[in-house]
Amino acid sequence: RGGVPVFIGRVLEPGDLPIAVGGSGKGTYFDTALNNLPVKKQWVGFHSLPQGQILVDPGARSALMSGGKSLLPAGIIGATGDFHPGDVVEVLSNEGSLLGRGVVNYAAWQIQAAAGLSTEEVQKRVEVARIEVIHRDEWVPLA
Repeated sequence: RGGVPVFIGRVLEPGDLPIAVGGSGKGTYFDTALNNLPVKKQWVGFHSLPQGQILVDPGARSALMSGGKSLLPAGIIGATGDFHPGDVVEVLSNEGSLLGRGVVNYAAWQIQAAAGLSTEEVQKRVEVARIEVIHRDEWVPLA
């Protein structure tokens, strides 16, 4: 997913390496054309150190994983960790499985205050820069 083509196979005889590099070696090749992530998303998904976790309900899971949507407070069950806007967090299903990582727009205490609330209620109770907890452009699915 990082844009690096991969070959898995054996190079045993002289000349096997140039053949493998040339694309006709005995083994499996993984192309990157369909799975190339931008550099920022590579960092979010694979190189950053998550500062906390957010637990989401099944509706939010569906919206994130197959709906192409952002994470809103209404779909959040809870959060752990001490994170701040701009930090990377892991997002977990209500069963505890890792769904992905994203750059969060809320501090941990703001999520605790806003979890499960509608957008209208959040705007009345908590001062936040953006209503999305994690915008879809800052989200990397890992499941």
